[in-house]
Amino acid sequence: MPKMYSLKRKEILKDSKTIKLLIYNARKTYYYPILAKWELFFEDNCLENVQVGFSVSKNKFHNAVVRNTIKRKMKEAYRQNKYILQNINKNFQLKIFFIYTSSVDENFSVINKAIIYILNSINNL
Repeated sequence: MPKMYSLKRKEILKDSKTIKLLIYNARKTYYYPILAKWELFFEDNCLENVQVGFSVSKNKFHNAVVRNTIKRKMKEAYRQNKYILQNINKNFQLKIFFIYTSSVDENFSVINKAIIYILNSINNL
């Protein structure tokens, strides 16, 4: 498997302060069923240019198995299409937080289409 299609641990967004900042103050892009909150941060020596986080509402999906399945689908769709964001300046770090908004467990093709649309719209700005 080529390295560009892997999703490393350093690429996963886990810092709660950054996630809160993204949720409340970041730019947003929506394509059913995913809302993406994202922001560009200036950093001199960043290890990874893009960091992503994934979230599924506990109120809409009470069963953890279903939430984890949806997150797995979103991660796989992002992993397959992250090459779209390759031309980001090396001095900037892009942080994206994907939020699943539907109350229905959609199939992979719908999620993949949404991720592609969101990544293309972020790349064009």
